[in-house]
Amino acid sequence: MIMQKKYMMILMAAALTLVSCGKNDADDLKQEEQSSEAIESNSVDETVTDDEAVPEDESISEDENTSEDESASEDETTSEDVLKAFIDGDTTVLAEGQMEEWLIPDFQNDEYDYEYTLIDLDGDGKEELIIQAVDEPQRFVSVFDEKDGKVVCWFKDDLEWNCFTYPLDNGLMVEEYDYAGSISYWVYRYTEDGETEELTKLFIREELASEDDTSKCPDYQIDDNEISEDKFNEVRKSTIFDHMLDCSDWTKIISE
Repeated sequence: MIMQKKYMMILMAAALTLVSCGKNDADDLKQEEQSSEAIESNSVDETVTDDEAVPEDESISEDENTSEDESASEDETTSEDVLKAFIDGDTTVLAEGQMEEWLIPDFQNDEYDYEYTLIDLDGDGKEELIIQAVDEPQRFVSVFDEKDGKVVCWFKDDLEWNCFTYPLDNGLMVEEYDYAGSISYWVYRYTEDGETEELTKLFIREELASEDDTSKCPDYQIDDNEISEDKFNEVRKSTIFDHMLDCSDWTKIISE
């Protein structure tokens, strides 16, 4: 009987030991799971923090790029800026040798008054500068272009009072020659290198130069072909008269 009791006590002690070991193993496993979850949580937090920082860096970069673009835009000098600097009296923007080659007057301090307009004459998207004498375009006219930041002269006429050149609002130019009761019109355009290309020629004579003049009168021609008076007037109107500038298209150059 006593032996049975001892045997039972030994069995109970062993059972308690097993239960205790099982509990410890469960506690250890639970601690390991909690530790793993904590590590994963920290990793997620770090990832979120890094992801959230990206837009901030991108924002700073975009701000810097915007600032650089604005600075470059402010420093950029346009063709019109160069031409207007010349109008304002800055002769340093003239290309080398232009002043001597073309005998360009001092438009601000000359004895005559001048006016200017800006029109794209060669179709390159940039405007050229036309300067003429106020109310007397037959006395003086000149054409200037900007190239590589410098002003170059394409044309100047201050010699023949019965021949004068003027621009049209469509970018074409007209050279008009009035002589001995007749008028000749040469309509042309400029190329990008400053050369001229004739487009059409009109001629009209409605009176003779003298009693001894045997020229045909009246005479109406387009490109050396005789046409009727009505046809001539129609073509002259649509080609020249409908595109002539008025006073409001010109700006007077103010003297210093």
